[in-house]
Amino acid sequence: MLSQSPLVYIIILGWNNATNVIECLESLRQLDYPNCRVVVVDNGSADNTVAIVRERFAEVHVIENRVNLGYAEGNNVGIRYALSNNADYLFILNDDTTVEPDVLAQLVRVGEADPQIGMLGPSVVSYVSRSREYIGATINWHDGTTAYGSAALPQTGDVDYLAGCALMVKVQVAREIGLLDAAYFCYFEDADWGMRCHRAGYRVVAVPQAKIYHKGTPDNLRHESPELLFFYLRNEYLFMRRYADWFKWLPFLLRYTRRCCLQYYGLVRQAEWDKADAVIAGFWAGITRQYGAQRVQAPKLVKSFIYGTGSALALFVRPFRSRWGVETDTTIRQFLKR
Repeated sequence: MLSQSPLVYIIILGWNNATNVIECLESLRQLDYPNCRVVVVDNGSADNTVAIVRERFAEVHVIENRVNLGYAEGNNVGIRYALSNNADYLFILNDDTTVEPDVLAQLVRVGEADPQIGMLGPSVVSYVSRSREYIGATINWHDGTTAYGSAALPQTGDVDYLAGCALMVKVQVAREIGLLDAAYFCYFEDADWGMRCHRAGYRVVAVPQAKIYHKGTPDNLRHESPELLFFYLRNEYLFMRRYADWFKWLPFLLRYTRRCCLQYYGLVRQAEWDKADAVIAGFWAGITRQYGAQRVQAPKLVKSFIYGTGSALALFVRPFRSRWGVETDTTIRQFLKR
């Protein structure tokens, strides 16, 4: 049975989150799939994750990155190790997840049944509220937003892409389309991978019978930090520039610019300076094509122009006016001088 089962490498990227990594690895010990190996890639953690994993999980191979390489390149380190060790499938798994014992068996069963399937993903159940379930993702090409299915599919179905928190890819497909794109650093690299899979002629499918539990599901989202805002907005622009047809790109660009202007204007009026900085920096980095791990700053002239545009747009958006209200001009002048 072992020799007949494809070899699955489970790749877990960790960063300063030993408690989650330990819980994830404990759940993996309950897997009923006969031929899998686990790799933990530590992304430059300052805590004791590496020492704990090596002490408590002798069966796990640990790779230490000296610095935080981000989600994309951090996972690529583990992917390259798996590719050099005869893997048949790669299963990218977030450290803040736990799994059902049959998750690999379900995914491999579907993958082996159709050679045109390149990527597979399980149903993502909320770790907090087990009644909430998300599966697969679709892309709105008009405004660049993405949405996950809010109800489990009755059967295996094709989707635009799969969430990177639990994503399986066949090794021959990964070799053909390439690894995760480090230009994103974090956010939208899973959508980019899914699009490359589609364009290479493979299917991307959701398998509702396979289930994992994720602490970062939409009902338990983290607070919108400046880092999240910067990378998300920058990478949204990069993704759409790459994959949107021209007749979709122009409407997106208008909506994207309008959204960023309004968001920046509103955050300034709320004196949310760090977040406002992140929004305009993400917008600026996107349109000037400054990608990778670095954070950039938008010129003051750009900040003033975007603020003025947002102010003009807000006059015609009633929900916006009622949400942000009116703040003092002194706060705004202080921000624009920073």
